[in-house]
Amino acid sequence: MRARETGFAEVVVVPDEPVATSRPAAPPAVIELEIARKMRLRIPLTTPPTLAAAMVKTPLIDQADRASY
Repeated sequence: MRARETGFAEVVVVPDEPVATSRPAAPPAVIELEIARKMRLRIPLTTPPTLAAAMVKTPLIDQADRASY
């Protein structure tokens, strides 16, 4: 195990039973906005509120919204 050479022995810890894989990982939580049926914006919930607000206020989104009138 080479404990004498490096000063410690390498150890790997594993569970006795296999880890349950039947439940899929949850998708990341997002806020999804559809604007004028032309654009979809997905904002992760981890996005700071000021950045999310700036994304919603972009000129590109304003143009898509005005085109629907």
